[in-house]
Amino acid sequence: MKKSTKIISEIILLLLIVSGVGYYIFRPAKVEPDKTVYKASGLSTNIKGTATKNKFISYSINGGKKHSVRIRSNSFAINIPSSNKEQKVTIYNGNVSAKIVVKASKQLADYQKFAKKYNQSLIASSLPKSIIKKANELKKAQVAKQTTAAEIARMSRTEQLQLEEKNKELQQDAKEVQAATAKSKSENKDKLLPKKLKNAIKNAVSNKNYIIRVNVANGRLIGISLIVPAKLLSSGSDKKSAQTFATTFALLANSLGANSKNVLEKFTKFAKEAKTSQTTSLKAISSKGIKFDTGFSTKKIYIFITR
Repeated sequence: MKKSTKIISEIILLLLIVSGVGYYIFRPAKVEPDKTVYKASGLSTNIKGTATKNKFISYSINGGKKHSVRIRSNSFAINIPSSNKEQKVTIYNGNVSAKIVVKASKQLADYQKFAKKYNQSLIASSLPKSIIKKANELKKAQVAKQTTAAEIARMSRTEQLQLEEKNKELQQDAKEVQAATAKSKSENKDKLLPKKLKNAIKNAVSNKNYIIRVNVANGRLIGISLIVPAKLLSSGSDKKSAQTFATTFALLANSLGANSKNVLEKFTKFAKEAKTSQTTSLKAISSKGIKFDTGFSTKKIYIFITR
């Protein structure tokens, strides 16, 4: 009797183990996002949720190409680049799926116009003061009323010679400005923004002093991240590198229509506070509708620019 009872117990235990394994193998796949509607935040939107059974889930944006993401501890995270248009995201886990909506983001600017303005400002910032003065004089001459042939004919010979001399000086100045601009453009070629960018989050400029990361969607600039080594702003840092960062920050702000002076003053204040308190929380700066969210860590400083 004891033997038969033992055998029955072993059979029951075996059935429980088999049923458990069977459930694990044949259990239905699940995918559950934390939310069904997400508001875009910064350059991208982080979609999180839970999923079971499989090692990977896949997702598509607006019915496009599928991308895979690993499931870790029954959880997943998908990073969707923000766009100026609403995006419909479908997440697949085997034969089940979930649909999510990511709301449109406000755009900062037309990317090509922004890049052109920024690049022109960057090139001009490296020009000698004497060249900048001549360039401004040339601009004034272009908008000034041009002397007509009839007016020249009525001039005295002395006045005509003075006009000829003035025109020669302007032509020479134009050549000097053109040559200096070409030189500055060549010297700063690795710092210039690409003229065009397809839909992407991309490091548009990357060097030892800073990274300019941009999100472009449908030809529109959605957001910018300016990433800087924290040591750059320390008391023992190279002053030239720190000045390069400040100039870059100011040019980005100006090119978006913000007041760069006010933005830099507030940033400097936050940087000092972060250094004293060792805080890593984001600090918000706003100027003329442009937001500058600044975050500080022991190694990096992040400035997220959005509207």
